[in-house]
Amino acid sequence: MFVQKLLPALATSTVCSQATAVVNSAADASALANCATIAGSIVIGPSATGIISIDGPEQIGGDLTCSDAGGLVSLGSTTIASIGGSFALSNLTLLSTLNMASLKSVQIINWSALPALSQLSFTAVVSKATSVTITNTFLSTLNGINLETVSVLDINNNNHLKTFSTRVANVTSLLSISNASSIEIPSLAVVNGSMGLYGNYITSLSALNLTTVGYTDSNLRQGSLAIVANS
Repeated sequence: MFVQKLLPALATSTVCSQATAVVNSAADASALANCATIAGSIVIGPSATGIISIDGPEQIGGDLTCSDAGGLVSLGSTTIASIGGSFALSNLTLLSTLNMASLKSVQIINWSALPALSQLSFTAVVSKATSVTITNTFLSTLNGINLETVSVLDINNNNHLKTFSTRVANVTSLLSISNASSIEIPSLAVVNGSMGLYGNYITSLSALNLTTVGYTDSNLRQGSLAIVANS
């Protein structure tokens, strides 16, 4: 009896502590359901299709990544609250639903080539990240991501993005925005690096508290402000 109980527990422990958990199907995702914490990373494989929901884990110590899964339509989790590494999505041509209901904290967001993704379902709102890069998506809004401080915030070539709005107050390295028609950064006070607005069709720009772009280090001025090809 003891052995019968011990073996499943050991199996669960191994699943939760492995360096990389590869998910190619809903069944693979279900195998992680008893893990409160995934010590390593989760990779959604390129053969994943349809709906993948990773419910059960609350923390991922490493990365959550998915690339080149051309048949993936929906990716989500009702339980994941923090990702210690990168949340990276790329070249997912059919992904139309991204539902991370509990996600609040992630180290790096890096999304590119998501032509079917029009909105985010991030109920808890991501408020902590050090770097966010979102490029070449179908997103019309970034509701669900609202940071206070970030190192890199690079939002570019999202041609359907109508309004870029954030409460971020401090950008420590780079702020770059392109292809937006309304830019609302009312809390932003300092960009300790470079700020660029490129190719935006601006009808509204709000940056009421912005006082500083760049910084002085050993009497050397660093950073720049670029406003290029906006209309």
